[in-house]
Amino acid sequence: MIVRIDGERVGSAESLVAQVRERSTGDEIELGVIRDGEEDAYTVTLDARPDEG
Repeated sequence: MIVRIDGERVGSAESLVAQVRERSTGDEIELGVIRDGEEDAYTVTLDARPDEG
């Protein structure tokens, strides 16, 4: 579960989407993720959303 973006708490799915939309394609962000009860940090690069269809 994603709980932080660049150190900022993510409180809901809507908050996650809003925070990602504030960034641009190619931006690197750090995600705080809880997995197996432990929080880890991952650096990811945002990519363009593929066309749906």
